[in-house]
Amino acid sequence: MIAWLLACGPKVDIGPVPVETWASPAPVVHVNTTNDPDIHLLAMVRAGSGFDPIGEEGLAWLVAHALPAPLEVSVDTEWVTARLRCPRSEASRCIATFAEAVTTPRFEDWSTLQQAALTRIETPSSLADEVLHAVLFEGHRTGHPGAGRSGVVPSLTPEQGQSFFEQHYRRATFVAGTAGAEAEAWADALAEALLVIPSGPPADAAWIRPPTFASRGLVVLPPPVDEAPTDVRAGQVLRLAPDHADWVALHVGVAALDARLKTALGQQAFATLDAGPANPKDPTRVRRTVTLRVGASAIGNSLEMLDVLVSQVERWHEQGLGDAEFTRIRDNLPAAWTPQTTERALAEAVAEHAAGWPLWPVSPLSSLLRGQVDGAIKRWVSPNRFQHVMAGNPEVTDERFGDNVVELPMDPFR
Repeated sequence: MIAWLLACGPKVDIGPVPVETWASPAPVVHVNTTNDPDIHLLAMVRAGSGFDPIGEEGLAWLVAHALPAPLEVSVDTEWVTARLRCPRSEASRCIATFAEAVTTPRFEDWSTLQQAALTRIETPSSLADEVLHAVLFEGHRTGHPGAGRSGVVPSLTPEQGQSFFEQHYRRATFVAGTAGAEAEAWADALAEALLVIPSGPPADAAWIRPPTFASRGLVVLPPPVDEAPTDVRAGQVLRLAPDHADWVALHVGVAALDARLKTALGQQAFATLDAGPANPKDPTRVRRTVTLRVGASAIGNSLEMLDVLVSQVERWHEQGLGDAEFTRIRDNLPAAWTPQTTERALAEAVAEHAAGWPLWPVSPLSSLLRGQVDGAIKRWVSPNRFQHVMAGNPEVTDERFGDNVVELPMDPFR
């Protein structure tokens, strides 16, 4: 049995032992703007759905949404993000309100939070996206919908929520920020207000590597009803760290693929690189999964959409970029990466501090060559290992998928 576990069990990456900085105050960054009449406050807490205990999927989402109004809260696999915007004249009151809200969850109306989570699970914005994520991250801590599983959420208790909050909402997991005129002074005030956050090490979490696929796969969902758009999705988990030399080149390549898919399948089509949660044992925060996702949504024949999507990805991988295409994408990316609003500038500043690396490293773009982009695509992307999800006819005979076609019920997350 021990030999089997060593050979076939999940690969747990414990990483290097981190430097213990958990007793320090929560860091607060600032973004100065001169023409904004408001104060913008934001906090990111490393307590997203990837930290749900096994068998308690949905707990992180419930705890995050127990943070009281007037906060605007969102949850992803790694981070809980809380935002607040107030008139500059009310800065002092706003900072006090924000600090109290992010450190004092309210579990009195737990059943309402559970119902909100169930509604989100049962009516996702895209079931295909969530199924693709579950396929790519099977067995991984993030391999479930962010709001949890519909068979688990009703059993979770406020006591479990309080325990999760006490374990994960620590100074070591917080990064906050302020934006607006006089943002630096507000940052000092917010840092002082956040000293109420407990110190001490956050809860430990083993990090299991996602599965590796040797061939293409396809999951077929029932067709949409009432003339709703059909979703087709595909993706691959890449072993690429954001500090790798190919990181920027691959971003350029994926931006080109995004433009091609929009031309072929409409403006709802996309290609994107999503950096997933970092290994919590890695103090550099660069050892993380990166997912290349592509997809399209339209009212029409899902098999035809799937064929176009697969063909576009294969052609992009085999032929690379054209000269004019490469130049256009490379020259346009800096503008696309530059924040156009105070909210986005603050969010990216806090996210970069939390991640420990630039989200959009613009500087190497000017010296980037087309051959570097084509090479990065071939080194990291394998279309014959993509996993696909399609809503529609399960009678798929495409030889590219072989026998790797699975039909799922509409609710696969119970």
